Amino acid sequence: MRIAKRVGASFAAFGVALAGMTLVAPTSAQAAGASDCKSGQICLFENENFTGGIFRVSGGCDKDLGDNYFSSGTRVVDRTSSIINKTGSVVFVAEFPDPYRKAGYELGVQGNHSFANLRSVKVLNYRNGQFPTINFDNNASAVC
Repeated sequence: MRIAKRVGASFAAFGVALAGMTLVAPTSAQAAGASDCKSGQICLFENENFTGGIFRVSGGCDKDLGDNYFSSGTRVVDRTSSIINKTGSVVFVAEFPDPYRKAGYELGVQGNHSFANLRSVKVLNYRNGQFPTINFDNNASAVC
């Protein structure tokens, strides 16, 4: 009987503790928007229209995005769908990481400009020196 009372009391205390908990959606730390990209940063977004997770590059280049993650926890490499460049300089988004950057496509993003989606953008094709319009969505491997 004593064991039954202890078990019952433990379950009752657990129930009271659960009743006082508030569930919070995880999106506040994961979701990002254009306003989350600050001056001097290059911001890569997981989804079109500057939504989903964000990855920020400040003060230079990231020549291999393979070891980076969006704020949502998703890997950055080959998952970028929109870009904001809040630097005063042109940055280049490459299809391949260094040292292979100049073996594929490269997208130039003017200083203080953005692309809400990458489905139809003009890029440099290093293979033939031409500037085709391609679907560059989910193809970024380096930013410099």
